[in-house]
Amino acid sequence: MQPQKFIAHADELIQFISSYFNTNPTNVTINTILSDIPSKWDIHNDLVMFPDTSFTLEIWESLPQSFWTGIADIMRVKRIAVKSRIKNDNFRTPKMKLVLGDDVIVKHIDNGVCYEFDITKNMFSKGNISEKLRIAKFDCTNEVVVDMFAGIGYFVLPYLLKANAKKVYAVEWNPDAVSALYRNLEINHVTKERCEVLCGDNRKVTPKNIAERVNLGLIPTSSASWGVACECLNQSKGGWLHIHENVESKLSTLLYEQTKKLNEQDIELNNQDTKLNEQDMELNNQELKCKCDKMCVIHRIFKGKINENKRIAWCRFVDTLECKLRCYFKKVWTVNVENIEYLKSYAPHVDNLIFDVKCTPTNI
Repeated sequence: MQPQKFIAHADELIQFISSYFNTNPTNVTINTILSDIPSKWDIHNDLVMFPDTSFTLEIWESLPQSFWTGIADIMRVKRIAVKSRIKNDNFRTPKMKLVLGDDVIVKHIDNGVCYEFDITKNMFSKGNISEKLRIAKFDCTNEVVVDMFAGIGYFVLPYLLKANAKKVYAVEWNPDAVSALYRNLEINHVTKERCEVLCGDNRKVTPKNIAERVNLGLIPTSSASWGVACECLNQSKGGWLHIHENVESKLSTLLYEQTKKLNEQDIELNNQDTKLNEQDMELNNQELKCKCDKMCVIHRIFKGKINENKRIAWCRFVDTLECKLRCYFKKVWTVNVENIEYLKSYAPHVDNLIFDVKCTPTNI
C-alpha cells in the first residue's frame, strides 16, 4: 500500500494538470496529457526526480516556469528534474534535465549515512536501501572488504560506518563517481587509513589475496569480474563473495538454448514436418525440472514464496555460479551459496538477487 502522503501528491498532481490544461487548452487531448504524467518519483530533500517514462510529450517543453513552480508546490520541493534514458556509455551516466532550479547537487541520507552527488553525473538507486540495511547488520570487525563496483559509495559507507570493517578498498572506474566517492568519505568523516580508493578497471587494479569479503554490486551481471574477485579473497582462509545478479525466470527462456541450436543448424520449423515427438517432450520436461532436493538453498529460503519458474531458474543459476567460481580457484576450494537475498523486481520475469557465496580452501 502506498503512503497516504504519496497518494495525496498523485491526486493533487492530476487535479493541477487537468485544471491547467482546461484553462490553457491545446491540440493534445487531456487524456493523452494525463497518460504522460508520473505515477512514481524520487525525492531528495528539496528536489523531486521524475522517471524517464513521464513528461515525454513535446508540449511540456513550451510550458512556463509558473507551471513547474505549481508542480513543485504540490510536491513540497524547490527543484524538479526529469530523467531521460541512461547514456549508452560504460559508466551508465544518467541523463537528467533540470526543469526548475539550477543546482544539480543533492544530499540523501540512508540509515544515518550521508550521500552527496550530482544528479547529472551520478546514479542513485533508492531500491538498494534494503541491502544497505542488511550490510549494516554485518560484523566486519577486523575484516578487509573490497567493493569492486564502488560507485559513489553506496555500499562502501555502510561497510565502514555500520559494519565496522577494518579497511575497505573501493574500486571504481568512473571519474565522476570517484569524485563523489571522495566527497562522501569526507562528509562522513572516514579516514584515508580505513578506505583506499582505486580508480580504474577492477579487472586490472583490484588487489589480490587480501579480502575476507568482496562486494560485486553490478547489474545485470558482474560475471566478467568473478575471476578477479576470487583472486582478491584471502587465499589461505577464504571469505565471502556478495554477488548481485539479474536472473530471468520467464518460462520461454528455459527453452531458449534448444531453440537457438535449431536455428543455428538452419532447420526450418513448420507445422507439417517439425513437431516435438514424445521423446522430445520428455526431454524438455526433464530440462524444466529442478534436480535439487528440498535441502537446497532455494527450497530452504523461498519454499512456498516463489513460483516454479523462478525456483527452477534460480536453482540453475546457483549451480552455474558455484561451478564457475570453483574453476577460478587455482586449487580445490569449497564454494557454496549460503544465502540469497531478493532485492527487487528489475523487469517482468527478471529479479535482482544477491548471492552470498562462502568460498573456503579445502586445506582448512
